[in-house]
Amino acid sequence: MSLTASRETEVLAKCDYFARIGAWPANTVVRPREWLRNFEGRDRELAIELLDAFVYYNAWQLKAIFKYSLHNLSNTVRQEGRDWGRFWKEMVVTHPTGENPNPADSGPMFTRLARQEASVPENQIRSPQDALQDVVRRRCPIVFVDDFVGSGSQLRNTWLRPYRVGSSSATFQQVVAATGAPVYYCCGFATEFGTQALQASGVAVKITPAYRLTTRDGLLSSDTRLLKPAVRDEVQEMIARVSRDIGLPDTGGTQPEDWRGFAGLGLAIADENSTPDATLPLFYTERNDWKWLVKRK
Repeated sequence: MSLTASRETEVLAKCDYFARIGAWPANTVVRPREWLRNFEGRDRELAIELLDAFVYYNAWQLKAIFKYSLHNLSNTVRQEGRDWGRFWKEMVVTHPTGENPNPADSGPMFTRLARQEASVPENQIRSPQDALQDVVRRRCPIVFVDDFVGSGSQLRNTWLRPYRVGSSSATFQQVVAATGAPVYYCCGFATEFGTQALQASGVAVKITPAYRLTTRDGLLSSDTRLLKPAVRDEVQEMIARVSRDIGLPDTGGTQPEDWRGFAGLGLAIADENSTPDATLPLFYTERNDWKWLVKRK
């Protein structure tokens, strides 16, 4: 067996093992062999390296990740000199929404996890509008929850959106500035890009993720940790060329499904709940009969 064939066998065996133990879902959601049929020759050899870099988080793992982000939140609160027990009883938990709020957004799922996995009382889990009204009434801590912070745009939109408060309207930005209420963003993953973007735009929130993703966690970075140095440049060239060939747009990372991933982050992750816009579209696109690796929700 050649080294190339051996490498493919090794990576596919890993995928099969993940499926066998339930870490990956059925072939209707993640399809490594079907996806590899998009490639031939040397491109297929390079695609094996992409497949090896891809990470999928199942429902059980998401629950564990959420609990870890709550652990980091409690550490942050204690380091600030606050009483965690009191904080827990007073906080309101809500979620950010996009420019056009959608029940399928990932935030509502994480508010459910707050209730089911962390036993946050039902009356402390609120919609953004109700959470804002609570802060006006009693200056309580606000905890936003979500699975992934990529560009930070969802929280930024929520932060600046006017909500009905009594007989008038107000934004989170205005109410937090007026009341001094502490605000936290408890999430599974936060990119360095998104964290810096939120800080630069004046969103007064402390981010407490389970995992922080740097530029090294992107496939297109010159110092990526996801690819071996010996094949890095060749894989990155293949990504750009194949993406162009199947019609993925080049918007400088400003639009979803840009060939680099949103904001040019080029991530290689998906989870039971969603596939982030920042993930490389080669993993999920269906353009021009492309066979997807992960079915996007």
